Amino acid sequence: MGLRSRRVRYADVASTLALVVALSGGAYAAATLPKGSVDSPQLRPRAVTAPKLSDDAVASRAVLDGSLRSRDFAAGQLLRWRGQWSPAFIYEVGDAVQYQGSSYRARSATSQTPQPGSDWAVLAAGGARGPQGAMGPMGPSSGSWAAGDTEALNCSSSTVVETSITPQHDAQVFATASGTWSTERQGVVLWTNIELSKGTDEVIAGTLPTTQPADAANQDEPLAHSGILAPVTGATPSNYYRLTAGTTYTLRLMAHPIASSCESAQIKVGPAQLSYILVGAPPSGW
Repeated sequence: MGLRSRRVRYADVASTLALVVALSGGAYAAATLPKGSVDSPQLRPRAVTAPKLSDDAVASRAVLDGSLRSRDFAAGQLLRWRGQWSPAFIYEVGDAVQYQGSSYRARSATSQTPQPGSDWAVLAAGGARGPQGAMGPMGPSSGSWAAGDTEALNCSSSTVVETSITPQHDAQVFATASGTWSTERQGVVLWTNIELSKGTDEVIAGTLPTTQPADAANQDEPLAHSGILAPVTGATPSNYYRLTAGTTYTLRLMAHPIASSCESAQIKVGPAQLSYILVGAPPSGW
């Protein structure tokens, strides 16, 4: 029996052509895929993972607001602002602090003083200190006053009234005293001043003395004294004493009879009041 040729059907030709076109078309598409032709709708959820992205492949403009959460970041990638650096704390990776005008990010768990190195990285370096500005207007004043009883003097110096000062900020002190004094002999001379001591009775600052003679015996004479305190050495109008914040000082009104005038005369000083106000300290270098 002889061979008979098979008759080609239209369905066979169509399926063969479809297969060739599909294969050749797929290869063509893979080889010539235009840039930007694949967008979010063409991607399955979680199809793109970190290993498939090169460094800097995703710019900030490609990230939608609110699309990232803290859980999307590794430990230490997000900054946690902790404010002023304190030696009392141990900072963790990612903690950010401020220290001496610069800001730092912790690169490891540390309690070391911030400085560039293995523990800290600089976020923003502080600039150079600018020139000293002009002294501003006087700010709100603070102060107090104290009253003293009558003191009897016999040609010897004495504290008439005193009070303590603990300033909350560096400041000058302006002190004033008022009251009366008397003596049993005309012509007795009394000089007064206001003194400042710190820690001990050693005088560190004061006002220039005021001399006040008695015009008559057994007569109340006005006692008045005021001024800004200056160092006890080299006291000049531009060299006022600067009190340090948090330090306790003692302020005293002192009375000093001049021995050559009083001899054995009794002198009474007071009652008297001593008051002060704290004002902004002058710039360094005055």
